[in-house]
Amino acid sequence: MSWFVRKLRGGKEFAGVSNTAPERVKPLRAAATFKLKECLKVAEDISIAYLLSPDEGRSPSAPPPHPTPPPTQSPASSASKRKEPAEDVEEDGRYNHRHSKRRRKHNEAVYASGHVPLPGSTSSLLAGASAPPIPSDADIHTFPAAHGGYFAKPQRKEDLDIDYDKKYTLEELAALGFTYIAWDGITPIPIYDEDGVIFAVLAGRASDQSYIDDADKAFNLMASIGKEEGQPGPLRLSTGTHAIITAKLLGNRSINRLATFASSSFQRWSPKLFSYYKDHMDALYAHDPSLGRNFSKSVFPCTAFNLSRRSWAFKHRDSTNLPFGWCAICALAKKGFRPHLGGQIIFWELRMVVEFPHAATILIPSACVTHSNVPPAPGNEHLSFTQFAAGALFCFVDNGFQNDKQLFNRNRAEFRRMEALKSTRWENGLGLYSTLDELLDRLD
Repeated sequence: MSWFVRKLRGGKEFAGVSNTAPERVKPLRAAATFKLKECLKVAEDISIAYLLSPDEGRSPSAPPPHPTPPPTQSPASSASKRKEPAEDVEEDGRYNHRHSKRRRKHNEAVYASGHVPLPGSTSSLLAGASAPPIPSDADIHTFPAAHGGYFAKPQRKEDLDIDYDKKYTLEELAALGFTYIAWDGITPIPIYDEDGVIFAVLAGRASDQSYIDDADKAFNLMASIGKEEGQPGPLRLSTGTHAIITAKLLGNRSINRLATFASSSFQRWSPKLFSYYKDHMDALYAHDPSLGRNFSKSVFPCTAFNLSRRSWAFKHRDSTNLPFGWCAICALAKKGFRPHLGGQIIFWELRMVVEFPHAATILIPSACVTHSNVPPAPGNEHLSFTQFAAGALFCFVDNGFQNDKQLFNRNRAEFRRMEALKSTRWENGLGLYSTLDELLDRLD
C-alpha cells in the first residue's frame, strides 16, 4: 500500500492510497497523531497533554496547554435576548413565499435522494480541507460478524478481558501502547483498513457558529430533561412514560440539525452503504407508515439519548446493529468543556484514543469495533446521542416484511433461498464501503 498525489479538476492535490504497489510500507499517521505514551512523557501534568496541528508550527515533543475556551456570553446581553426569526418570515414580518417554495423543493429532494453533499464541498474535503486519513492494521474481513450478516457475534465478558468494566485513564492506555489523536472535532478524518477501505470516519461538524449554537441548545435541552427525570442512560422511544420526553427531543429543531449532519456525512463518506440503508428504510416506512421517522432528513431509523450529565461507556460492542453498518455518535458538552481532560472515545481493536469535542460526530461500525470512553473530568458535563440501525430491520425487509420464523412457516422455498444468501451477505456488505479513490472518481 503506497501513497500518491492526485490532482482534481480544480487543480488541488490530494494524497490518496494506491493498492497497486506489492510492498508494504510503514503506515503513515495523521499529523496531529502521536503515541500516547510519548505524549505523556513530556507532559508535566495530564491537563497539558494536548497536541497542536502541524500548521501551528509546534513540535509534538512539547505540547502546550489546551486552548482556553471562549468566555460564556452573559444572559443579559442583547444577543441572548434577540429572538430568532421564524422560517420564511422577513424582518418586517411579511411571509416570504419564494423562500417557502425553495425550501419545500429542497426538502422534497432530500426525502427522495437523501441529503446529497454538494460536489464542491466534497471535492474541497477530499482534496485537502480534511486531515490526512488515519491508516490502521485492521482487517475488516475478520470483524466478528455472525453468520447471515445481519448481526455481530454476541460479546462475552471473557472476550473483553477481566477489566471489561474498568475506568481506564490516559496513563493506563499509554502503558498499553495506544495512539492518541488530538482531534479538533471539526476536520473530517477517514479511518481506513490495510487495503485502503474506509470503514469509519471522524466526521467532524459544520464550521459555522450557528451549528455550535444548535449544539448548545441540544445540550441544554437534554441536560434539563436528564436532571428532571434522573434518567441514567438511553431512552427507549416507545416507552409510555417517556413518550412526551422523546417527542420533545425528536421534535427539537437543533437536535434535528445535528441528526441531519450525521446522515449527510454518512452519505458523503459511504454513498453505497447509505443507499443500502435508504432503500431498506424507504421500503419499511412505505410498508408501515405508522412507524414514522425519528428525523425527517436522517436515514438512521434508531436513536438513543444519553442524558446523564457525565455520559461515558464501558468497553462494548453493539452486536445487534447491522455489522457492516455505521453508528453516528454525536458528543454534546457544557460550555467550557475541555476534551483533552476526559470524554475521549477509545477504539480497542485499533489501539486508538480520540479526543471527542463538543458538537463533533463520529461514524463507526459499532457492532464490530469495541469502543468505550475515558470518563469526563470532574466538573465537566458530557452528553451524547446516537443514531444507528438494528440488523433485524434489514432482515425483516429482505424477508418480505416478516421475520425468519414467519417466513419459514409461510414459504419454505423462499426461506431456503434467503438462507442460501446468508453465506455471502457479510462480504457483500463490506463491498458497500468506499475507498478514497472511489470517492474521488465519483467527482469526475
